[in-house]
Amino acid sequence: MTAAEVDPADSDTRARRRARLRNEAQDIALEMFAERGYEHVTMAEIAEALDVAERTLFRYFPTKESLLDPAHEELVEQLVSELAGRPPSESAFTAVRESLRALGDELTHDQAAMIARTEIINSHPSLQAHMLRRQGELEDAIASVVANRSGINPETDIRPTLFAATAVCALRVAVDRWVSADTDQDLLSYIEVSLDALAAGLGDL
Repeated sequence: MTAAEVDPADSDTRARRRARLRNEAQDIALEMFAERGYEHVTMAEIAEALDVAERTLFRYFPTKESLLDPAHEELVEQLVSELAGRPPSESAFTAVRESLRALGDELTHDQAAMIARTEIINSHPSLQAHMLRRQGELEDAIASVVANRSGINPETDIRPTLFAATAVCALRVAVDRWVSADTDQDLLSYIEVSLDALAAGLGDL
């Protein structure tokens, strides 16, 4: 093996270590935020609890807010890829629902952890603003793919942007209902119900 070659086993090991560190960092941060309050915990203290350098923690989480927003970029990238690959004959709602179903494993969160994150976010305006920015990024990504699938110019046709906004709103409502429910149902089932209700129309309310 030359210096330029990479052993797949080594690559997999590094990926698992990165994933483990990310998960541990999120768990520790969430525990510290819940015990001491979000504003009273620093990145340096989280890094110390993890027994890693602060710069290492910043490589995985560029801001403290991102510790409460796990794998956002990765999930958006995966959703866009799945959505772009859906059959053109599918409606936008069906394509989004099926794309999310394909990401079922990534959407299966620890409900207790999600509740704790939601409570922390809802109690801090700065975190709420952060989540709104994240939702805006997701809306832009969905609108772009829907426009491309439909051959529509989103600058002159409002429909892709409007669809993306309503779809993301449906996701938010589904997550809110899921974290507040005492149920064994998974998050994906709530998302599907929410999207199907929008697709069917709400004109009979």
